[in-house]
Amino acid sequence: MRHSGQVKNSLTKQIRGKSLPRTIGFFLIAASALSIVHFLKRSVLEDAREDQLLAVIENRVINKEDFIAVYKQLKAKTDLPDNGQSRKEIFNTILEEELLIAEAEARGYDKDSHGSLQSERIQIQELLDAFHRKFILNAIVVSEDELRTLFVRFNTKIKARHLYAHNFKQADSLYTELHGGRTFEELAEKGFQDPQLRNAHGSVGWFSVDEMDPFFEDVAFTLGLGQISKPIRTAQGYSIIQVQDRITKPLLTEAEYAKHHSNLERYWRDRKAKKATRAFVDSLRQQLEISFHRDVVKELLEHINSRSHVAAAVEANNHLLNDERFAHKELVRSKLGVWNVRTLNQNARFTSEGQLHWVRNEENLEDFIAGLIIRAFMLSKAKELGLHKSVSYHTNIKRKQDEYLLERMQEIISEATIIPEDTLRQFFQHHKDKFLLPPQIQLREIVLNNAHDALVIKNRIASNASFEELAKTYSTRRWSAEKNGDAGSFSYQELGAYSDRIFPLEVGQWVGPIKIDAQYAFFKCVGKDSARARTFNEARTEIEKTLKPFWQRKTRQALLASIRRRAKVVAYPERLNSIQLN
Repeated sequence: MRHSGQVKNSLTKQIRGKSLPRTIGFFLIAASALSIVHFLKRSVLEDAREDQLLAVIENRVINKEDFIAVYKQLKAKTDLPDNGQSRKEIFNTILEEELLIAEAEARGYDKDSHGSLQSERIQIQELLDAFHRKFILNAIVVSEDELRTLFVRFNTKIKARHLYAHNFKQADSLYTELHGGRTFEELAEKGFQDPQLRNAHGSVGWFSVDEMDPFFEDVAFTLGLGQISKPIRTAQGYSIIQVQDRITKPLLTEAEYAKHHSNLERYWRDRKAKKATRAFVDSLRQQLEISFHRDVVKELLEHINSRSHVAAAVEANNHLLNDERFAHKELVRSKLGVWNVRTLNQNARFTSEGQLHWVRNEENLEDFIAGLIIRAFMLSKAKELGLHKSVSYHTNIKRKQDEYLLERMQEIISEATIIPEDTLRQFFQHHKDKFLLPPQIQLREIVLNNAHDALVIKNRIASNASFEELAKTYSTRRWSAEKNGDAGSFSYQELGAYSDRIFPLEVGQWVGPIKIDAQYAFFKCVGKDSARARTFNEARTEIEKTLKPFWQRKTRQALLASIRRRAKVVAYPERLNSIQLN
């Protein structure tokens, strides 16, 4: 049987439904990433049947239906047995979460400045999600033929090269030159600044599914050998692709296909959703007849590019350009009307500094602004259709607001947890053998978002360009980039699955690109340390991390005890055993 702490950890780590993708333009708002799921429906007491009640906390209700939803979600992911003790543990966890949410409301966390901002963010995101489900996700159909084609793709490698351009005008010019008689080699030598890419004639080498930009990849897999594509828009710009070779694994079996069927379907549905989203957004952009004042766009871009990488997020500043003389300048026209810079600031208040880092040229900035206009149109249409009046919309809003309040209370509990100094030192004295510092490697890193940039940087490093300068200029992990790529020191174990590739490096040696999730990383060894005993100060963070869960539980229980003394709570745990789960 799982212990109470394990049950709580399992319960609070359930995965909630995915929000609307954020990969197409900037018409989407980044919702806060919350790990806690609160499945409970909220209802006032008078709406609940007496025999269905399990507990009432102030004006919040836990009923049998709520308990069943939580229990089934948890049991589907764990080996939790169905017995009285397990039911009681889950019920107590739900009850404690309700108490914390009720306390957050009593403290006004749902109505203060941070809570109000979060509430607005949640409402906007949920309305966008509802619109996206209605007009895009619900229309996605995955056929068996598509899955079989995808299965073959996963077992196929393609060798390709490309011509790259920052914008469509440049890409279209390259395409015209190709059809005018210029060779791929000539244009690659002309177009690529990097000498290695010039000499390789734009080759990206061999790749398979999920190793390149998805739109680059989709086109490459449809081309025949030697065939050249039209300009393709990717997340980085535009590419003209030529497939040079293709190898497919022989003897693909029906058993292998059946084994991977569910993963293939999940992957392809997501890919189709992204493709459909882009097509939908592109179509809306045309319909809205968006046109820009180029001079104002250029001035705004100069300001964005001059911002410090460590500047606060736009969300905190609530501005893109803090200049009242500039605020009234007309920036863009569309069927929604005229936007000046002040209007843009208002619509971009949930944009992060990381998202602005994507804006590198005028076309990127226009895409960003167009995305905000499209988002405004979608929100307006969603309201016209009454999507904000549906039961599911309000249920999801309430659930996400509860998640936010619960997360905020947990942060407060964590911040309030103080481990006595003598406890830390006693633990260190009694467990000195656990705090031996293993051999470590000091690393610098360059982290990139796509394979094209990774290839460029690899060639630059191979040509003896300064690793530190490249990290400072190009790495997307800005906290390390600002320190010349300094990532810190790591033991063999801390490097995990990449240990064997990274840890053997000698000082001055580098490795990469290494694909880590959706990014590409380079690492350079700048020092090595031998094993030794750690001092208390060196071990302090690890000791605190080890002891924190115990002391945090004490803080949590003390707070809950205080809340229970003040809150109106009526519970009926004896009704748990009568619940039919099947």
